[in-house]
Amino acid sequence: MNHSVHPAALILSAAVLLALVSGQSFAEAEISDAHVEGSTATKQQFGAHLGSFIPRTDLQPGILVGLDFDRAIGPEGLRVKAGLDWVMLSNQDSAIVGPPAFPRARLDLIQESHVVSSYVGASYDFAVLGPADFYVGAIAGMSTSRSTFDAFGISVPENDVAALGGLILGARGLGGPVAWRFELGWREARHDLGDAGEFGEDALSGLSISAGIGIRR
Repeated sequence: MNHSVHPAALILSAAVLLALVSGQSFAEAEISDAHVEGSTATKQQFGAHLGSFIPRTDLQPGILVGLDFDRAIGPEGLRVKAGLDWVMLSNQDSAIVGPPAFPRARLDLIQESHVVSSYVGASYDFAVLGPADFYVGAIAGMSTSRSTFDAFGISVPENDVAALGGLILGARGLGGPVAWRFELGWREARHDLGDAGEFGEDALSGLSISAGIGIRR
């Protein structure tokens, strides 16, 4: 099943991200810098992250790169967040082709998938341990993918759009204008990233591991 990737998904997420960064709708009341006991997390943070995505299918783990933003919306550790990231997944296999009575050849089958995901969500700072503020949260959004299948010297592209959901567990550093962040997440999305023309491969469902830095305001 082949869908054209509609740019509305990325435009919508970019608009949400911009609104969170520049808008003041969440900052009408004074927000304490200390969300949980001992926390010095500030009102908002914008950063970048790098990591790996490990799908639960036979695709190989891929690189994950993205941008993220979060903002405090209350004095008890509740924060809203938004993000945009890119994942590249690949797989290479081989097969023996040709009639049994004739010399047979080994054919390489190569798949490469690029997935761009945008999301919004919320997190809660539940503990402070040493120099780190720990949080849990959930995200929801949309992802678009483009997969290329190479075989017999022919390249077959396939596009898809899917809803995205996930859970996250992370930690961020306390204090200073620049802070580190480490995050684990589980994402669920149905994407056509399997065999060309085969719908419903859960190739974007899997574990994300990322680390990054952010600028606080």
